[in-house]
Amino acid sequence: MLKIPESLEIIIVGNKRKEIITTEFLKDVPHRVFYTFDYDLPKDFKIKSEFLKYKSSSQFVLGAYRCFRGHQDAINSMEKDYALIFEDDAIVDNDSWIDVLDSAISLMDRFDIVSLHGRGFDYSKFDVVNKGIYKFYHKKSFVRENESWVLGALAYIVKKSTKEKIGREVYEGNPMDLYIANNFDFCFLDPSPFVHDRRKGSLIEQRKCI
Repeated sequence: MLKIPESLEIIIVGNKRKEIITTEFLKDVPHRVFYTFDYDLPKDFKIKSEFLKYKSSSQFVLGAYRCFRGHQDAINSMEKDYALIFEDDAIVDNDSWIDVLDSAISLMDRFDIVSLHGRGFDYSKFDVVNKGIYKFYHKKSFVRENESWVLGALAYIVKKSTKEKIGREVYEGNPMDLYIANNFDFCFLDPSPFVHDRRKGSLIEQRKCI
């Protein structure tokens, strides 16, 4: 069995109606699956106007809500100092992912969330955080835009002291990727050892309560 740091637990955010493919590369690693509850939208739910521009919020309202709540509940269940949160459609692209964990955890004194995967971002708006083998990036201090655009919720490490803030967040239409990138001290790894595999569909694409 592959060894992971003692201070870290691995949690997959899954759903019982959708096949979990992340477990394919975790068979030799201690982990658990947190199954997302089939939440109904709150009565009189309305997306906050600033989040209407996001397809995941405005087109797939129910799926985006359940996705956010799934991450939130999984983080609330963490017991160790750190949790590596995987979405259920992450696959490993190379074997370096175990080696990178120590580097990622070493950054947790500085950051609330360290993502091991980022996509859709503009390199010119980010700086390298560290000088090691594995490059982590964070937003340049001189960039004035209010929003950091990076999709980084496929695989990320969160520390226990951050879970209380996440646990009391009320979803208003802000996708999980952008929520963690813009509401916390956040950095991400690139290139990533993980790939987002959509072969089995996505929980976020649900439109109606089931």
